[in-house]
Amino acid sequence: MRKHISHSATLGEKLELYSVRSASSGCIIWNGYLDKDGYGKLGFKYKSFYAHRAAWQVCHGPIPDGVLVLHSCDVPSCINPDHLFLGSHQDNVDDKVAKQRQTMGTDCHSSKLTEPQIGIIRAMNEPQQQIADKFGISQTNVGWIKRRVTWKHVL
Repeated sequence: MRKHISHSATLGEKLELYSVRSASSGCIIWNGYLDKDGYGKLGFKYKSFYAHRAAWQVCHGPIPDGVLVLHSCDVPSCINPDHLFLGSHQDNVDDKVAKQRQTMGTDCHSSKLTEPQIGIIRAMNEPQQQIADKFGISQTNVGWIKRRVTWKHVL
């Protein structure tokens, strides 16, 4: 059944109509249109909004220019204002890294090494430049691997 909403409805009413609360997570899930990354989008008064940003505005007011609305729950379609917080792009990156949601290891498109090779590199006692030459990487990368600056997830 198609949902209908009055043209005089508020943004908050539209958000409520097209969302449902998850009892288990506390998320309020946007059930309208989702973009390719799973973020809700909606049209309101001839403008397009991300649903989570609209939910923040309804609850807390305007979002300063250049500020992002981040999800503490990591659910892109969640519009629960209690799961949202403001932050910078760097805050978003730091949150992703802290929660280990970033691409790592061989999942990274630019990776030249495999996880078994990381173990071999860490066990080698040759000079770093010789190791680098054997694996086709830089001496700096060898140092980072050995000091666990990179490939931290490999034991």
